[in-house]
Amino acid sequence: MPLKLDPMPMLTAVALCALLLVAAGTARAESPETLAEQAAAQAAESETALRPAPQGVPAGVLGGPLFVGVDDAAISTYRIDPGTNTATPQFTGFQAWGAAYDPVGDQVYFNSGSTLYVWPVGGAVATVGTIVDGAGAAQSMVGLAFHNGTLYGTKNIANEAIWSIDTTTAVATVHIDYVDADLDCGGLAVDPTTGDFYCTNDDSTPHGAGLVRINPDASVTFIAAYPPGQTDIDGLAIGGGRAYLVIDEPGDIYVWDFGTAAYVTPLSSPWTTSETFSAGAWIVEAPVAPAISLVKTVGTDPAVCAVTSQITVPPGTTVFYCYTVTNTGDVTLSTHDLVDSELGPIFTALPYPLMPGASAFWAPEEAVIVTTTTNTATWTAYTPGVGEASAEASATVEVEAPSVLEIPTLGPVGAAALALGLAGLGLGVLRRRRT
Repeated sequence: MPLKLDPMPMLTAVALCALLLVAAGTARAESPETLAEQAAAQAAESETALRPAPQGVPAGVLGGPLFVGVDDAAISTYRIDPGTNTATPQFTGFQAWGAAYDPVGDQVYFNSGSTLYVWPVGGAVATVGTIVDGAGAAQSMVGLAFHNGTLYGTKNIANEAIWSIDTTTAVATVHIDYVDADLDCGGLAVDPTTGDFYCTNDDSTPHGAGLVRINPDASVTFIAAYPPGQTDIDGLAIGGGRAYLVIDEPGDIYVWDFGTAAYVTPLSSPWTTSETFSAGAWIVEAPVAPAISLVKTVGTDPAVCAVTSQITVPPGTTVFYCYTVTNTGDVTLSTHDLVDSELGPIFTALPYPLMPGASAFWAPEEAVIVTTTTNTATWTAYTPGVGEASAEASATVEVEAPSVLEIPTLGPVGAAALALGLAGLGLGVLRRRRT
């Protein structure tokens, strides 16, 4: 079973440091859960945390847009449909402290302490590397966000700030440096429509515990207090005009509606045990757009697909039609129908996985042509439950007109020449004698 760091053995030392700072008049009062989170972060930066080894993950199944996880590698991540409150398991084997979705790459970045991972949605998790600063020191993030091609993270130990993280090198640099003692950000997210940074702040002073906006000048705008009974929320996702405050224990995932400036009906947390960290991200699903193109050609060689869609042949010629379909959409099409206006149905519900960008052809279909004919084919490709697309294409066979023996018309000169010729052959032209 993958191992999970137990922060409690280190808690005493962290608490002692906190007491010394209190004596110096510089520390803020921290809850036991916050101290446990800080201890875990410090352990991760010191490379003493026990992490599961990277491993292959079975392909995930589809689910809702809200992605959530916790810092227990034995517990599955989930995708939750806010419309139905249905949680669908995705993958296990990794801790998730923070998470962020990259819509261009269709992938979720998540981290366990200072280790950064990437999950192509529905694929296998890969390790990006250890998050470090410019000097090479490990930096343990507790929240992640992604916007306009950049990954961001936030820390709960010094230097507490919003950091930008290079997704190739995993090198982090400070982006917005707010006052450490003013915020304790567990969850981090960016509003995709405004580009504003939000965090779930566990510090009660000076701004208040709850959802806050961190402005570019490092000032803080208070948005909403935590719901009653909540003092520590570590996951945050923003999408569809709402913020989702993801807890790390059984209970509710709270939903803040920016439009009405109020909490609305919460979602159910999928967790059955209490953990230390939780992560959230909003997966923006692009609309499925199935599409195909079709080319129909005709020729006289049954061994090859012709390249022409129009030919001329003598009457009674056998011709051969070829149909080439290309998936021009963004979803694999698994089943196919083809019907020809002159030949009738050619196949129905033919199973063949046609991936985006791929082409396939069907040949030959033969016919004996006696008159000029234009055939129109309709190819329909679909994946049940996902969508379908259809396309039409035509081919024309023109039939040559039969040959006709032409008799020339004789003018006066021609008639005279014909008469002389006949006389030379002993043939004469009967004339009526005059009397």
